[in-house]
Amino acid sequence: MIKVMLDTNIFISAALFPKGKVAQAFIKAIQPPFQPYVCDYVIDEALHFINRFCINSKETWCFERILKFLLTNFTSVFIKSNSS
Repeated sequence: MIKVMLDTNIFISAALFPKGKVAQAFIKAIQPPFQPYVCDYVIDEALHFINRFCINSKETWCFERILKFLLTNFTSVFIKSNSS
């Protein structure tokens, strides 16, 4: 398996433009031979995006589904904070 770490921008772009090139790349990256990973900060950024920019319930529903998909289908990687 090839490990793939995807950034928040990929998830957001794929959700906003499901027929675009980023969405096509996203779909390829979540299928074998790739093993998708997501960092805890990507999850935090996605939550921040939902809370800040999703104006109506349809948008919120869409991004919440994406977040649920991330949490259930991607291996989570937690990055240790350097703060003291």
